[in-house]
Amino acid sequence: MIDFVEGLVAEKLPQAVVIKTGGLGLKLFASVQTLSQLPPAGSPVLIYSFMVVKEDEISLYGFSSREEREFFQLLIQVSGVGPKLGLSVLSAYPVERLKQAIVLGDLNSLTGISGIGKKTAQRLILELKDKIGKDIPLAGQAEGAAAAAGDELSEAMSALLALGYTQGEVARAFTKLDTAGLGTEELIKQGLKQLARF
Repeated sequence: MIDFVEGLVAEKLPQAVVIKTGGLGLKLFASVQTLSQLPPAGSPVLIYSFMVVKEDEISLYGFSSREEREFFQLLIQVSGVGPKLGLSVLSAYPVERLKQAIVLGDLNSLTGISGIGKKTAQRLILELKDKIGKDIPLAGQAEGAAAAAGDELSEAMSALLALGYTQGEVARAFTKLDTAGLGTEELIKQGLKQLARF
């Protein structure tokens, strides 16, 4: 397995990044969360990777942390969840919030994710709850922990989706931004500026 890819950011795409390394340009599919944390084009970067091999395709998936990659590997073990849907799940919320939703059986949060219906949400809860439960705060603490997680990017994305923009448009807007250290209001403003340029 290719554990990580280190090189220069050659290009940011709506659902992937191209890393220039060793004379090659490697395309890694990635979540909105990971893409939003990448430095500008031309900057050095290290991104954790996971390879998916199919009969007619070999794909690389990239992650900002080992934790995100491990959670992705758990997601794609669930019946009906492939790599693309796994990325959609990771794009919706930060990993800790997703884990809390699963442990608490929060169907509303899970079915709000593009591509996740009630049956798939129930499978996620059933198959993953015990695997990740020990890493999550007790139910009584979870709400406070979620609030304390500083989920500004997710809140900004939800606000733009509520304004009628598509998930693809919102993802594209935030992949072009350096979101580090920005609050929810500033993220919304910057996101709107990017969307106005499309």
